[in-house]
Amino acid sequence: MIETQHWPESGDAGRFTIRRLFDYVTDAGLDASDLEAALEESAALRRDLRRLTAKIAGYHIPELAAAASGPVTRRVTQGCQISFEASRAEPSQTYVVISLSELGSHPRWLAVFSKDDQCRRLALPEPRDGLIQLLMESGSDLLAALRDPDNEIFIDA
Repeated sequence: MIETQHWPESGDAGRFTIRRLFDYVTDAGLDASDLEAALEESAALRRDLRRLTAKIAGYHIPELAAAASGPVTRRVTQGCQISFEASRAEPSQTYVVISLSELGSHPRWLAVFSKDDQCRRLALPEPRDGLIQLLMESGSDLLAALRDPDNEIFIDA
């Protein structure tokens, strides 16, 4: 049985169940504006979302221990690498290439968490030739979050 969790910082946040958080984590295309508003208000709810995401993710790319000078060009963990390559055709765009060593099933989502547990999510397209390729605007918030060495990245497996 799934119990309703109560987050004391916000009266509105207490109406969400663990099941609802699970659905939010596993379906990056889910319309959940009410839950997202509650997440903005409640640090406890954001912490619970991060813990749940960490438990169900297949890949975890932790924060970088020591960031080199200049922009981050790769994020790596056991079995997973994310690389960032500027588009030659369109300088205002960047390719994000996700390479997973064991591509058994199609990863469906990616989540990036900042130090204060703010989360950015993305539904992933089907892999092609073992790679997941995304094209993002170079100035996008999501790209900045992925490249930020202080952020953690989780990917479904």
